[in-house]
Amino acid sequence: RAANRLQQIAPDCLIVFVTTSPDFAVEGFRLQAVHYCLKPVQPEMLEECFKRCKARGGWKDRSVALPVGSEVLQIPLHAICFIESRDHVASFWLQGREKPIEARISLSQIFVELDDARFLRASRSYIINMDRVESMTTDAFILQGGMDIPISRQERSALRSAYSKYIIERTRRGY
Repeated sequence: RAANRLQQIAPDCLIVFVTTSPDFAVEGFRLQAVHYCLKPVQPEMLEECFKRCKARGGWKDRSVALPVGSEVLQIPLHAICFIESRDHVASFWLQGREKPIEARISLSQIFVELDDARFLRASRSYIINMDRVESMTTDAFILQGGMDIPISRQERSALRSAYSKYIIERTRRGY
């Protein structure tokens, strides 16, 4: 009933059933559910569910417009590992790229435009994507691949707290 009502209210929404019983799988098929997960949900099943949602266009990652020379590039937020600022130039380090994309834009302006919970201002010169953090030491975030991003001394406690809250919330949501 809830799925029927949901489709009436928001016909473009994607429906995923998570249940202990296969009894309503046919009903799920009739409603064009994206996936029907039986509990206990395995990580592989969850990954398949996310892939199906993305394939149906239900998972659109935002992007940030970055002025580079005479053009404006759309940078998907998920691709950003970290952003570094030196001499009024912001370097966007992206997944799968050896060199950064550089633009004359302030880190403060970028941070406002990102407006996304996964990004954290680690110090005056760095913004990190917390999804790319492998670990945290007393004075640095260690990103996947081993890059150390220094943490502001004055904000150390607040940054540690913000990162911990983000990880707990991400874990609670299951991704």
